[in-house]
This record gives sequence, structure tokens and C-alpha cells, in this order.
Amino acid sequence: MNQQVYEVSRQDVRVVKSGMICSGCPVVLIISQVAIRIEDNLGKEIGIVITTPLVSLLCGSTFLGGWPSAFYIFGLLSCLWFIGWIFFAYNSPAEHPRISHSEKMYLLRSIPKIKKSSTPWKHIVTCVPLYAIAVQHICTNFVFYILLTSLPTYFSTILRFNLQQNGIMFAIPYLFQLIFTIISGQIADRIRAKGILSTTATRRWQTIIGACGTSLFLVLVGYIGCDHVLAVIFISLSVAFIGFQGSGSLISHLDIASNYAGTLMGITNMLAAVPGFVGPMFVGWITNHNQTLSAWKTIFNISSGVCLFGCFVYCILFDGEEQSWNRDDAEQ
Repeated sequence: MNQQVYEVSRQDVRVVKSGMICSGCPVVLIISQVAIRIEDNLGKEIGIVITTPLVSLLCGSTFLGGWPSAFYIFGLLSCLWFIGWIFFAYNSPAEHPRISHSEKMYLLRSIPKIKKSSTPWKHIVTCVPLYAIAVQHICTNFVFYILLTSLPTYFSTILRFNLQQNGIMFAIPYLFQLIFTIISGQIADRIRAKGILSTTATRRWQTIIGACGTSLFLVLVGYIGCDHVLAVIFISLSVAFIGFQGSGSLISHLDIASNYAGTLMGITNMLAAVPGFVGPMFVGWITNHNQTLSAWKTIFNISSGVCLFGCFVYCILFDGEEQSWNRDDAEQ
């Protein structure tokens, strides 16, 4: 199989996986009713770290025709996961038939009692912090999806990596992101628990660190030429710093309105899914018949600017205090 077909198949699988992330929106609603404390969203990072090398192996093999096997296998695994979700996921601990009595009582005592109420759409539409989260979510995903879908092309055309033999290379950045997500979540937890910073300040600083780190290393990638070692290090760090968003802007829905976190996440994640197809189109527009260092430098610089813009808007407009309508409407 030639290298071009291999790159396309890897990118298509990544787009499919990116789209599947949107299916996680209902999970936020359940988490808001079940989790005692949550700072990290690690599922997609773990998935990328595991699946990226596997896709490389499958695309380079003759199993089920080579690259089509990646679609068959991960499609089948997704169906199996869905079956498991149907049987094992419940709306609340009170409805779960298989957890112990002591665990159920602990969870029920810890979870705020939520009364059924209509969704306060008027308050949601006029909620300024939600707009801050949405803008930051869109800008973060713009960078995330560009790196997720386009790095194979950059690595193969500019750095001249053999993707079939170096599939693990693409897992490295997301392994770093996983580590940074865990570390930043623990830091945010301790800062808030000790009262060092308010929720608003904590979310802002986590977002600033993530955006500035990602932007800095993306810009640096454009100035190192074809240095393989530095390119991998800087790209890994640019992806890794996105992990700070997991305890910054991307968890802010729970801060402002935990009772409606699923709805709020559904809104911002819908908008943030747009970069999933706009980003690759943007890269294609710049690099079409122009696979040069200069073209990729432009891509990295613009991505950095978008990332910093989202951070700026978020820091100006976001307020992490609970919205009054979160409790008022729920208790009416």
C-alpha cells in the first residue's frame, strides 16, 4: 500500500474517532449527578494513545485488506461498547442494581438532591460565562483537530517519517497530554481545596497555562526546520499543554450550572465540533500542492493565534461562580 493511501486512511480513522467524542455529551449529565469530584476527562487521550499504534499496524498489514481493517475493527468495538453502555449505565446510583448498599448510600448522601424542572433556556441563552466557555472550546478544538488529523501529513511529507513503521510516534504527544491532564487536575483540586485561588481564578490560570504553552510550542515548531528530535518534542509539548484545559475551560460547565451541565456541554460541544471539519479543510487549503515548511509554519502560527484568542475571550468573560438560576429553577 502506498504512503498516500496510508495517510488518508489514518486521517479518516482519526476523523471518525473525533466525531465519536461528541457522543460523550450525555455522560456529562450523568457525571454531574454521580461524581463527587471530577477534574479530568481522560477517555479520548487514552483512546488515542492505544488506537494510534494499532491503526498503524493494521494499515501496514494484509488483515482484511489492510487499511479497511481499521474501520471494521474499531467500528465493531464501538458497537460492543454501545451494548455495554446499554446494560451497565444508569441515570443515578439509586437505579443501579449491582453496586453495594454502602456505596449507594455514600453516593446518595454526597449528591445534591435535584428536583425535576424545565430547562431555563432564557437564562442559558443570556449566560455570558457560557459564551466564554463556548468560544474557548471552539478555539481549543480547532487546534486539537488540526493536530489530530494533520500531523500524519506533516510527519510524512516534511519530516519524512515512515508512518507504517513509526505509528507509536503519534501516540507520544497524546501520552504527554494524558499525563498533563492528570497532573493539572490534581493541581487544580489542591488549589481550590486549600482556598489558594477561587474557582474563577483557578479555571482562568489553568486555561492561560494551557493556551500559552500550546501556542508557544506550535510557533517554535515552525522555526526548527526538519529537526526530527526537536519537532517531536515541541509537537508533543504543544499537544500536552492542551491537557490543562481539562481542569480549566472544559470543566467550567459544572462550575456555573451543575444541574444543567449536560445541556451546556451539549451546546458548546456541538459548536466545538465544527472545527473537526473546518480545521482539516483549512490545512488542505494552505498545503494543496504546497507541502513546504513555509506552509506549515503558517498553519502553526494561525493555530497559535486562534488558541490565544480563545483564551483571551475566556479570561475576560468567564465567571466561575454558580449561576443563580442553577438552584432557583431546580428548586421551584
